[in-house]
Amino acid sequence: MAKQEVSATKRLRQIVNVISKNHFLANFYHQTNPEVIVAALEELGPTFIKLGQLLSTRPDLVSPSYISALETLQDQVQEDDFDTVKTTIEESTGQTLAELFADFEKRPFASASIGQCHRAHLPDGTEVVVKVQHPAVRQLVEVEVDLDLFTRAVRLLKYVPEGSVVDLPQVVEQLGQSLRSEIVFTIEAQATQRFYELNNGRGIFLAPKAFVDQSSSRVLVTQYMPGDSIKGLLADPPTLALPTGLSLADIRKGVARSLVENFIQEVFYDRFFHADPHPGNLFFLPVPAGSTQTTTQFQKQFGDLTLTINN
Repeated sequence: MAKQEVSATKRLRQIVNVISKNHFLANFYHQTNPEVIVAALEELGPTFIKLGQLLSTRPDLVSPSYISALETLQDQVQEDDFDTVKTTIEESTGQTLAELFADFEKRPFASASIGQCHRAHLPDGTEVVVKVQHPAVRQLVEVEVDLDLFTRAVRLLKYVPEGSVVDLPQVVEQLGQSLRSEIVFTIEAQATQRFYELNNGRGIFLAPKAFVDQSSSRVLVTQYMPGDSIKGLLADPPTLALPTGLSLADIRKGVARSLVENFIQEVFYDRFFHADPHPGNLFFLPVPAGSTQTTTQFQKQFGDLTLTINN
């Protein structure tokens, strides 16, 4: 397929048109009509959807109604039809769908900014999730143009509030690195497998295994993980099944403590951490008592303070 050229001027005009017709700036400033903002971000594509996902985890920056609307960008994005998905898989892997999978669900159960997820079974019966990238040419080109436009815009911002800890050029650079890495699924497959080896069975956590041999630059195959988004644990009342014998407050406190302790261990001990732990990537599943295990003890010295974590 020939590479499509996207003019920065044409893309900027498209962005301005979408922002204008949706009264984006006025709505965002006044925190009104969040569904309009979500629709605009979806129309503008992967780079803007990623920004919306980031905002959905920042209640200090946007209102509760915006958080609720932006959370749909974590797992509810317009899906591609099955013929497109089948073509992407077969062109990218060099194998037919029937050769790769014993069965494959045509309808995705989630669609995010970069790809959409389908349930399937490998020939040996292993239940897996197959993440298939949305049409890659449009993404690769538009993302690069968007990031270039963001970089130019940031350079024009001369004023930084006193005491600000936000380095806007660095934010754009990190966003670019994240998006470019996400587009190449072989990188995600390798990272997923390493995260599995480090974290699966650690304390209360289970992590999915990656099937690297079945994956490609545009297709990622991982172990299916049961459970529901952890955001259901924060609902009042909770919208997911809870373990018996514990109060809701104790469950929430235990989960929060485990998440913080595990993240500290990822950063300071493993030096390899999950960089996108939004609620769409964290599932909650009650299991019988005693089915989790303690695998490691982590200790870190900070001056006169010693931090010890049994995990």
